[in-house]
Amino acid sequence: MAGRPRSQGFYSVGLASRLTGIPGRTLRDWHLRGVVQRDLAITDSDGRYVQGYSYYRLTLLKIVRAVRDGRYDLETAAKALDYLYRRFGLPENWPDKRVHVWESKIFADGSDEWGVTEATLQGQSVETRLMGDLFEELRADEGGSILIPTQFRAFVAIHPDVMGGQPVVRGTRVPTSVLAALVSQQYTVPQIARMYPFMGRESVAKAVEYEQFLDGVKSAA
Repeated sequence: MAGRPRSQGFYSVGLASRLTGIPGRTLRDWHLRGVVQRDLAITDSDGRYVQGYSYYRLTLLKIVRAVRDGRYDLETAAKALDYLYRRFGLPENWPDKRVHVWESKIFADGSDEWGVTEATLQGQSVETRLMGDLFEELRADEGGSILIPTQFRAFVAIHPDVMGGQPVVRGTRVPTSVLAALVSQQYTVPQIARMYPFMGRESVAKAVEYEQFLDGVKSAA
């Protein structure tokens, strides 16, 4: 049945590829093999039935890529996912939780009595004070911290409830892709900042830089 459940977001194969750095052909292969399958569908403006991913499945793609890149083995990833299910419940609850993928670790961060735990160690508590500014950086983005590199988190946000989960300039509903498209049409950052007076030049510049970063990651993956 077409449509987008509330708080799930909708990520087409193309957008999922850009956000995770996984080539589209690999995503299609994983879908056919049942590794991580597309779980949502919408009817576009032309009446076509288009399949895509929820925010939850996007989280899984990021974790599977970390496995593929050798950051941890498949058994560790499976145990971490089992812990996340036990702690956070059904996948539709995940957009309101925080799952951080950092180096070889997966952290679960929820507003309950458990605080921050390491999913790769089956729920071992984490003393965040011993990790310096790491968790302040990881927590900087509500809902999308595993998808946005540290250098962009102050300027870019991703949340399933905002613009269908597209990356937007933080604190706004303006997709970063819109600003990048304007730059491709020869608009300058100062000109764009005047078009969107509620954004500063730095926010515009960082949003465009983020889009360029996504293109670079995709082409290098």
